[in-house]
Amino acid sequence: MRTLLSFFFSQLVVIILINFYYYGKFNFTIKSMWRKNEITFSGDEYWDEWERDMCDNPDKDETWRYWDSLCFRKFQNFEEVRIEVLSWSPPLVIYRNFFTKKQVESYLQLLKIQSLEEQEVVDEKGKPFISKVRVANGTVTPFDQYPEAESLLNTASRLIPAIDFSISEDISALSYNPGGHYAVHYDYLEYEEGSDDEFMNEFGNRMATFIMVFKKATSGGGTLFPSFGTVVRADAGDAFLWFDSKENGEMDMNVEHGGCPVYDGQKVISTIWVRSYGQRLFQEHNRNRSFDADVLLRSY
Repeated sequence: MRTLLSFFFSQLVVIILINFYYYGKFNFTIKSMWRKNEITFSGDEYWDEWERDMCDNPDKDETWRYWDSLCFRKFQNFEEVRIEVLSWSPPLVIYRNFFTKKQVESYLQLLKIQSLEEQEVVDEKGKPFISKVRVANGTVTPFDQYPEAESLLNTASRLIPAIDFSISEDISALSYNPGGHYAVHYDYLEYEEGSDDEFMNEFGNRMATFIMVFKKATSGGGTLFPSFGTVVRADAGDAFLWFDSKENGEMDMNVEHGGCPVYDGQKVISTIWVRSYGQRLFQEHNRNRSFDADVLLRSY
């Protein structure tokens, strides 16, 4: 009898300890999430509470539950391309291990000798101005001036043949330190009449956005897509892409996105904004609907 009681007592102790352990982890997680949401930073008034919650809590992202959230391996020019489709239409895809370690390190070294300046946003006339909607430092690394940037462009052009990356803006490098963020916005440019954007007149609007990741923040720093209910949390060497316009060239209202606040560490990314004029996809598709991710999976 005494042995039986001892056994039950020992099991009760184990159960209590296990509950304390998991409750402690759960409570710690909740407190951590609460603390992040309570963190203030310059421009935090531009974020809704639910957007911050999506950014800070990976459990809120249920994209992986969708039956059509799929991973693919394809070979393009005898090179393996690993693709994760988070949204089919409009397309939102992640390219895993897209760039080599050497490319990542070389580009980071290039940025160390560049002068990174406070970044601006543009108004309805296309005029740039400083706003706390966006807190980041950055610079431009033209393809024709830096071999490190040219290497990135060549890789993207070779492995994503559906898009002509030569019709694009120069690579825009961005560094987000703690407190850095970019509130939810669109990359497609909408100007009032009278804009003097010569680049727009010559190359058209932004068709797609291609983001390359070179350094991941220790805490925070994902990219939120509210309409998709997901946050892209990419690693160094990864890249991700979405279309800013529909097949007819008009703005796709489903691709608003934001750079989640960085809480610790540093996030370093670069962006290629692909322009619309001369893109083959507009010759093949011209309907008033979003593009489909199928166009990125084909071999051309």
